[in-house]
Amino acid sequence: MYSRMMDLEQNIEEAVRACGLKEMLRDEEAHIRAQRTTKRRIRLIGWSSASLVSIAALALLLLALPTVHRMQSYADAYAMSIREVGSSRGEARLEGNELMLQMAAEAMANGEWNTAAEYAEQVMMALDGQIASEDEQELYEQAEWYYALTLMHNGQYIKAQRLLKSIEQRNGVYAPMSEKVRKNK
Repeated sequence: MYSRMMDLEQNIEEAVRACGLKEMLRDEEAHIRAQRTTKRRIRLIGWSSASLVSIAALALLLLALPTVHRMQSYADAYAMSIREVGSSRGEARLEGNELMLQMAAEAMANGEWNTAAEYAEQVMMALDGQIASEDEQELYEQAEWYYALTLMHNGQYIKAQRLLKSIEQRNGVYAPMSEKVRKNK
């Protein structure tokens, strides 16, 4: 009888272990299925996001490309007019900000757009918040216009649009030209 009880006890232990093992296997299978499902969803979302980003980039490119080309053409035409006017202005000894703007104009006329941007930006920074006279206001507006031209030529469409809009709102000397470029009149 004692051996029967031992056998029975051993059978019960084995049954409990088998049942526990089955539950453990079921839990592990459920966990693996959940991981696979999550990975599939992530891949699906990743492809969807990538597709949306690609479509948006393509649409932006198709919409912005003609505008960028138009802006570059306008900037080039303005630079050509600077070259044509050239030294006919006959300005005597320029210095400071006036000299920097003259150098920016010459750089644009020579196709050195990054150099022109640097000169124009330097004048803008030098005058920003310190405009006391009408002459300084004109210099600032001219520097801003030159900088907008360099942005347009270099294809920085969004920055150029913002700056052109700002020039329009101030209603200065370059506002009509800015509006013409921005609205493609």
